[in-house]
Amino acid sequence: MTNASDMVLCTPGGNYAVIEVTTGLPKTERKMPNLDVRAQTVKRRLDGSNNKHLRVLPVLVTSKTREEIKSEVADTEKLGIWVVTREAIHELLIRTLLPLHPEKLFEEAERAVRETISKHNADLFDGFSDQA
Repeated sequence: MTNASDMVLCTPGGNYAVIEVTTGLPKTERKMPNLDVRAQTVKRRLDGSNNKHLRVLPVLVTSKTREEIKSEVADTEKLGIWVVTREAIHELLIRTLLPLHPEKLFEEAERAVRETISKHNADLFDGFSDQA
């Protein structure tokens, strides 16, 4: 019950993941905007300490399934937040049976975020062209 992230993790390469965990709906608990602000704060502090080359990835982890939060996923993804649902938690746990590659996982998460942002931007553009 503090005004801090639930976790901040650092990969061996120095990149950061700012993590919020919830069992409820992200919007109801204001997890999305809080996570976005906290990740931006970490990035500003890194930039201010001459570490602009390091990357920060906001991550929302929920015990709910993707279906249960589908009404909130789009807004979360538009903020550039990687959403880890119950299904993804299961997949990540299976990956712990193999040698860990934190940088690879970080890059996969960043790629997923870029793809969802592109998808949402394309959806927005499609909506404008439908109105024309």
